[in-house]
Amino acid sequence: MSKLPLFRGFYYIFISADNYVWNGSNWSFSHHEAKHYKSWTAAKSAQHQLQFNPYFKAKNSEIKAIFKP
Repeated sequence: MSKLPLFRGFYYIFISADNYVWNGSNWSFSHHEAKHYKSWTAAKSAQHQLQFNPYFKAKNSEIKAIFKP
């Protein structure tokens, strides 16, 4: 019997149309530097709070769910 890998769920990141990720203070091309949010609600709340940050609003972003191994 083979065991399936267990996933802890998802984490959420902001990703821009040109594939940059938000690292908490600026946009970065390095995806391993992305700031992780534990829930979609936390990410959505952060996105709302960051709308006045000139660095963040320089790019349109979407919230993307990523599997946590």
